Amino acid sequence: MKKLLAYLMIFALPVFAQVEQSGNERLIYKSFPGFNVDIASYKSEVEGKTRVDLFVQVPYQNLQFIRDNEGYKAKYSIHIKFSEKDTDKILIESTWNENVLAQSFSETEARSNYNFSVRSFNIPHGKYAMRCEVVDKDSRKNFVIEATANVLNLSDSLNISDLLLVSSIIKDAQGQKIVPNISRKVTTDDSSLTIYLELYSDVKRDIKLEYDIKNKEGKRIFAEIVEKEIHPGVNRIIHAIDGAKFNLGEHVLEVQLKNFELENVATVTKKFISKIAGFPDTITDIDLAVDQMMYIATPGELDFIDSAEDEETKLKRYRDFWKAKDPSPNTEENEVFIEYYRRIDYANSKFGHYFKGWKSDMGMVYITLGPPSAVERHPFDMGTKPYEIWEYYHINRSFIFVDNTGFGDYRLTSSPYGDWFRYSQ
Repeated sequence: MKKLLAYLMIFALPVFAQVEQSGNERLIYKSFPGFNVDIASYKSEVEGKTRVDLFVQVPYQNLQFIRDNEGYKAKYSIHIKFSEKDTDKILIESTWNENVLAQSFSETEARSNYNFSVRSFNIPHGKYAMRCEVVDKDSRKNFVIEATANVLNLSDSLNISDLLLVSSIIKDAQGQKIVPNISRKVTTDDSSLTIYLELYSDVKRDIKLEYDIKNKEGKRIFAEIVEKEIHPGVNRIIHAIDGAKFNLGEHVLEVQLKNFELENVATVTKKFISKIAGFPDTITDIDLAVDQMMYIATPGELDFIDSAEDEETKLKRYRDFWKAKDPSPNTEENEVFIEYYRRIDYANSKFGHYFKGWKSDMGMVYITLGPPSAVERHPFDMGTKPYEIWEYYHINRSFIFVDNTGFGDYRLTSSPYGDWFRYSQ
């Protein structure tokens, strides 16, 4: 009976997928998936283990701040778990709390503000399932990231740590400190990339480091070989890669540690994303981003952008299109642009089934018109298939979606016509 109940619950889930309503507090996906996390392996002082540094970066915009006499306060918890991939045996599990204080409301809304924390753990080398959860203490909103953590074996006499991207370097009376780039994002305007790594050696020796960067097509866009003399123990290296040209999308940085005879000793890699400066982090594929404009751009406008001979020209035409629609061109943010792709993200997270959420009928209506004024749900009416009615009072229209398959694939019963259906805020 319990198995049958679980089976029914699994297949009933799509029926209860709910769209936000304009009268409710709206869940704004300001940075997906809500926070950033990165890990790096370093040589441990504990024999037979590797030190794993865990970095967690939470944007202020995804926290709920409460005003008091001291300013604006936010509280959240971080829960981290490392499990063996084959056995699910938990090796590390830890929870801690973070408190954030902002002096003004504008600080809580600034896109560049975030809270940063780091924890270190000593565990045996190997591959682990990592789960990191952030829970806002006041709103109870939670975000989860799950990934495979590859913990390096650094017990050899000559070896290299993981790579850590560097956002900035701060120099003070105590020396210099690095601010890590936990999001692993650069912009298409950048031409440099700074990284931190450690080299371990049992003797003084000369080595070579070969730096390579490849774009999403696997094409090498940067290569450099650096010669170094390293000393016994830990050698901390901050290296700036200059002159690289980052196209939009994913890149891979590879560093090979070679002896002076150019024999490869060890190789480490780091994936990072190049995005458009000032644009949402979710836009990492210009072709997909243009395709998703079908609800706001005319066929002629889309053809003009797509006909660009190279990516740089295409990106310029794409920027120009959105610049022309900016309701407040003298401010940093383009509200129409941000809201449009917020709706794309929301549709992908809520309405995906046989198609991507933004291509579904519900996605089309939601992206075009935003949250409905009211939603009427009929998942279990006798004699009818599951259906929903979305009401939009401001245009005096309603839309009926029917799930003909019974698996949550809601289709619009009639097609919309006319220019009125083009995107509106």
